[in-house]
Amino acid sequence: MKATPGQQQLLLKTHELSTELQRAKRTLAELESGAALRELQAEMRASSEVLLSGQQRYEEFEVDIARVLTDIELVDSRIERDLARLATSSNPKDIGGVQSELAALESRKSLLETSELEFLEARDAAGFEVAEAKKLRDELIEKIAAVEATIHVELGKLQSSVSIVESEIRATRSSLPEDLMAQFDRKASRGVPIGRLIDRACGTCHLSLTSAVYSDVMSSAEDELPTCPNCEAFIVR
Repeated sequence: MKATPGQQQLLLKTHELSTELQRAKRTLAELESGAALRELQAEMRASSEVLLSGQQRYEEFEVDIARVLTDIELVDSRIERDLARLATSSNPKDIGGVQSELAALESRKSLLETSELEFLEARDAAGFEVAEAKKLRDELIEKIAAVEATIHVELGKLQSSVSIVESEIRATRSSLPEDLMAQFDRKASRGVPIGRLIDRACGTCHLSLTSAVYSDVMSSAEDELPTCPNCEAFIVR
């Protein structure tokens, strides 16, 4: 295939620009799909569930504590009433009954106070969990906002870069012969279309050329564009 040294360099540039364009478009697609945010958003959903669960338990324990305190107040009221009866009664049978009831009330109060302590500890644990979940959620909100801001900036840069590279590719292709570009495109459809000769190896497939092929490549005319016998890519000396 005939191609001047300048055209050969332009073909290399076209390939390099095309590679850069593909890379930029892949990154652009990843950013537009929000892939970078999905993990953070999943963490956000999980932390919100933990927060909601913790808040519900905290509220339930508050209700339990209020109920126990009400029961304790009722028991205290009955104890005060029984103590007053005991102070004014002289009937042994009545006194015995009141004392028996007082013992039961004290036992009941002790159980209620134990329940109160247990509910207080459980509520405090739920409160700690809520505080930690809120802290994590706030951190995730900041991270998500930062990532979104970064994505916005990077999207602008990439979109501009893609536009510039596409323009460069069009300009480069338009300066090359149609038959040369047709050959280039056919090779590109099957893989990497062109590479430099590096020592005695093809820069595309990285396989060494035989002595005979290497000799033919190096002795060919300056405007001759050799082809690698292994990968069929153009070789630029």
